[in-house]
Amino acid sequence: MSVQNVQDGVTKGFLINRSKWVCCMADSTKVDKTFYYNISDWDSINVLVTDTALSEMKAEKYKNKVELIRV
Repeated sequence: MSVQNVQDGVTKGFLINRSKWVCCMADSTKVDKTFYYNISDWDSINVLVTDTALSEMKAEKYKNKVELIRV
């Protein structure tokens, strides 16, 4: 998982590393995008909440890594 802003990335990375449970909320256009600053691997994320526009192919990829909720 990555973000565009380094300061934002440092903060989010710190929070993810200190958390027991992590929920990522991202619209489907952001899933599978790579940005400037890497903050975490998917192993650190418990749940991904996204919209129903996420393709079935991408959904299958993430179902094996996290709990996937499409709303």
